[in-house]
Amino acid sequence: MHRFIIVDDSRATQSIIRRALTAGGYEKEQVHVVSGGAEAIELAATLKPDLIITDWHMPGMTGLEMLIKLRHSNHERIRVGIVTTETNEIRLAEARSHGVSFILQKPFRDEELLESVRQAIAEPLPVMSDDSALLVPTVKQVLEVADGFVPDGSWEIRPIPLETFEHLSGKVLLGVFARATDNVAIGLGLMDSSLVNLLGGLAGTDSPDSSAGDKALHEADSHAQRFMGMLAALFDPHHQTLMTRASLVNVKLELLAKPLKHNRWGVAFELAVPGFASGSLALIRMS
Repeated sequence: MHRFIIVDDSRATQSIIRRALTAGGYEKEQVHVVSGGAEAIELAATLKPDLIITDWHMPGMTGLEMLIKLRHSNHERIRVGIVTTETNEIRLAEARSHGVSFILQKPFRDEELLESVRQAIAEPLPVMSDDSALLVPTVKQVLEVADGFVPDGSWEIRPIPLETFEHLSGKVLLGVFARATDNVAIGLGLMDSSLVNLLGGLAGTDSPDSSAGDKALHEADSHAQRFMGMLAALFDPHHQTLMTRASLVNVKLELLAKPLKHNRWGVAFELAVPGFASGSLALIRMS
């Protein structure tokens, strides 16, 4: 017997989701409805639902804020799915980094909702670390961000040694990430020029050619910065993190030596689109 909480300030949406669940074979008496995130958190303490299905944009507390509060409380293992009109990929990436089970865009078909619910219930309960700074980004998480940047990119992503960046030359895109609460820098992002050009090409500036010159590199820079910003949530899934600045810089190996060797964690990936080009990305958590 599965228990659900539906969170939405729209009675019409509440009814649509509840009707879909009961039509899909779930017991009506086990589908509970509330209008806001605070009510959902209070109800979850006694109901212990298998899944909370929430809207994103609601008065008082957004669905993402509710998800974060659950992850910081005694309810951190509750599955949460979001139904929303939100399309901002940075925000969606943040929700994914907090362990959301699914994100379903409105309007949706009943069959889409039921399939998402069944998959969510079948997946293992979230396992949260006591120290969010030690949650190292994975290939899957980077792939989700890449798919959000170019949905049909046919990305291939593999981990590579962080030491790869010790041998870089020329320009790199350097991003600085900080906690939103106090603006204290906690991490760095590094992207080689090949990946900058690839991202610029995929976003429509030119052909994604890793051998493009400096002019093309600078034209692609804004798209690469947007991609880098989408990675911000991976630095700390439990707290809001922002990319505070990013710029193309000439590599100074002596400045990279310390963060590449001394960090809380550091990971690097090769991103490729078969038939086009590939490039490298590093994410380094400093504190």
